[in-house]
Amino acid sequence: MLPVASALLAFSLVTPATAADVGDWTGWHVGGNIGYGWGDADSRTIVLRNGIPYVAPDDLAPFKQSLDVNGALAGVQLGYDWQLGAGRNFVLGVEADINWSDMQDSDRKSPLYNYDGSFAGNPDSKQTVSADLDWLSTVRLRAGFLPQPNWLIYATGGLAIGKVKYRTDTDGQNGNPEAHYVDSSSKTATGWTLGGGTEYRFTSQWSVKAEYLYFDLGGNKKITADRMENPDEFQIRTRFDDLDGHILRVGVNYHF
Repeated sequence: MLPVASALLAFSLVTPATAADVGDWTGWHVGGNIGYGWGDADSRTIVLRNGIPYVAPDDLAPFKQSLDVNGALAGVQLGYDWQLGAGRNFVLGVEADINWSDMQDSDRKSPLYNYDGSFAGNPDSKQTVSADLDWLSTVRLRAGFLPQPNWLIYATGGLAIGKVKYRTDTDGQNGNPEAHYVDSSSKTATGWTLGGGTEYRFTSQWSVKAEYLYFDLGGNKKITADRMENPDEFQIRTRFDDLDGHILRVGVNYHF
């Protein structure tokens, strides 16, 4: 974010704007943004028999997998600001956005082992897990100050909501249906976000901005896969940690 902020500052020094040029920051704004996000959603897999964890020398031992979820984002935002203070150099506002997301990752672990160190199924046994963030929306307060009438530096934070998809595919014997377990889940997760940014108004109605956000979608998700013929006797459960990550994005706003 620092190189972008430096570029905006340099541009503001080259093409200075007066308060009359910029007008008041109070009012509505609408715009669009693009960016890149990265995060993680690690998982842990165990075996259940009759709904409880199962420990036996010749059965699947627990194991972990790591998912580095990353990808592009693009979306729109809408907000309202108030310009405050005796010197009119503080801005308080609220902003909401919704972004399509291509943040995703998958991980394959092979072979799988039993508690006694033998192969679980055969040497080709494997499990593939995946996580996808389909969209992400935030509703945030933002508060900042104006080093110049056309340049805002702000902190922001609030609610984060996202659509997260998880999938597991556990294959103990090269596709043999008796040792193949598949399950998936799709949930709308809620959490929080915190970050900051800078915005530069180059006319009375148009501005550009650069922003960083950290988000945490909270909680975790269990996926329990079984075969239809014995859904209670033997199950493979994978617990995904809460999906959290970072976003760097740039955008443009139109001010009414």
